[in-house]
Amino acid sequence: MTYAEVAINTAVNQTFHYAIPPSWQSRLVVGHLVRVSFGTAMQAGIVVAIHDELPPELHDVTMKPIIDVLHPEPVMVQAHIDLALWMSEAYLASPGTCLWLMLPPGIVGKSTQQVFLGDAQPDDPDSLTTTQQKILEALNEEAPRSVDELVKITDVKSVRRVIKQLEEANLVEMTAVLNPPTATRKTVRTVMRAIPEDEVVDALASLQRAPKQTSVFAYIAKHDYPLDVSDVYEAIDATSADLNNLERKGFVELGERIVFRDSLADRNFIPSQPLALTTAQNDVWQRIRASLQQNYSADSENIEKDFLLHGVTGAGKTEIYLHAIAETLAQGRQALFLVPEIALTPQTIRRVAQRFPEKVAVVHGSLSTGERFDTWRRARDGDISVIVGTRSALFTPLPDVGLIILDESHDHSYKQSPPINPPYYNARDVAQKLAKLNDATLIFGSATP
Repeated sequence: MTYAEVAINTAVNQTFHYAIPPSWQSRLVVGHLVRVSFGTAMQAGIVVAIHDELPPELHDVTMKPIIDVLHPEPVMVQAHIDLALWMSEAYLASPGTCLWLMLPPGIVGKSTQQVFLGDAQPDDPDSLTTTQQKILEALNEEAPRSVDELVKITDVKSVRRVIKQLEEANLVEMTAVLNPPTATRKTVRTVMRAIPEDEVVDALASLQRAPKQTSVFAYIAKHDYPLDVSDVYEAIDATSADLNNLERKGFVELGERIVFRDSLADRNFIPSQPLALTTAQNDVWQRIRASLQQNYSADSENIEKDFLLHGVTGAGKTEIYLHAIAETLAQGRQALFLVPEIALTPQTIRRVAQRFPEKVAVVHGSLSTGERFDTWRRARDGDISVIVGTRSALFTPLPDVGLIILDESHDHSYKQSPPINPPYYNARDVAQKLAKLNDATLIFGSATP
């Protein structure tokens, strides 16, 4: 028997052990997102370690099993798990809340209590209180219902006490569930020709009595790849009924494809070339370049890894950043470029995206849940090379971070403080720790360090 050490997204300052079911003994790894029973609730947790034995203090305790694995692949890289556990100690925060900084919003649904009808029937319906009757009537109309729904229906805030009474009489049953995630993949409908090209002429002949379907199929048949249904509608004024009829006749095949929500998708960036460095810029660049090129060398411990780039606005710091990003990408690694405020992000994005077309994504709190989720997925899969954003961008799961830049590093916005929810941390210190975990180069840029 093996056991998973799991961090729950709660304020409890510890991790918890769960038994790994036989079906997952050889497949569960550190970083998996799992569903577990936690007290009276159903919660999601991150596996932070796997043990062959329990700690001595738990030898006589019966371990609850992991109920389900919520994602087939790990959702977190080892460096981020190590970073979160370090943050937990450094900032006196729970491991779970620190780990959840590394996940996009909406990846896990909320835990709720659902109420079902029980097996028993009331012996004397007239003996039930008005609130009890309202609950049973609501469940007879639709079940299950959440406790929050029943609070609204009965207009009784202490409805849990009433539900408990009904549960003791086997009239209802209350169960903890984990709701589906609110962040999901976005898909669009597609259509493509379903018959060989040499059969198209005969198919068109069979459609002569349906001129609309003829024109729709003729357009689709010209392409050897799936077309977005919306593009077909726009090109030839087709309708869903036209496509459904063609599918029933076996001439086309309807499907879907996954699309990524990208906040930069509608922006056109004109590619730019590196600028010639001044003598002062070149002196700085050569020192940073030496650090980037020797990250994996045996002497890496003796190489400078942290730099403070001091220069007033317009002094040319950004060009040095761009040179450093280019060198990082040439090594097959990725870069994080942080700015303190969202208001500074557009101009930074423009310069970075012009230099590295189609390799840049943005992360900040104003993005939609879907955009955050898709950027997180693309970064985790290695489809993005450069992340530009505010302090939360620091936790993007790039596979191999080789460079971290904090522009305007003196700014107070790099500190997460109340009234924002905990954990409270200083992104400058966290960036230093992340750089060490990844053997990455770190650049602090400031006009007023």
